[in-house]
Amino acid sequence: MRAIPKPVFVAGLLLASLSPPAFAADVSVGPFALTCAGSSAHGSALFINGEEPRAVVDWAGQHFELPLTRSASGARYAKTDAAGETVFWNKGNDAFFDIPPDTHLECILRPPV
Repeated sequence: MRAIPKPVFVAGLLLASLSPPAFAADVSVGPFALTCAGSSAHGSALFINGEEPRAVVDWAGQHFELPLTRSASGARYAKTDAAGETVFWNKGNDAFFDIPPDTHLECILRPPV
């Protein structure tokens, strides 16, 4: 009997149904250019789906690897350490990025040029 393909979710979007052999390695989407209101800095976001889905966000010289967490809407990636909780959330092209202790950025994701 053939296995039923599992849906693949990346950044809150259903991409495709892939059979298990095609899903053997991590599937990544991006990197997307990340621009945020009120900031001259630029960054990128790469979404990796696999055994441990995560977002890899590079922003203003900092590198973040954030595991996928529960969200009522969109996709939420978060990690807590001694400095606090870092959160990257997106729904479609809209995103926000919280970096402890007190940075909150409203952002747009754009495909790379």
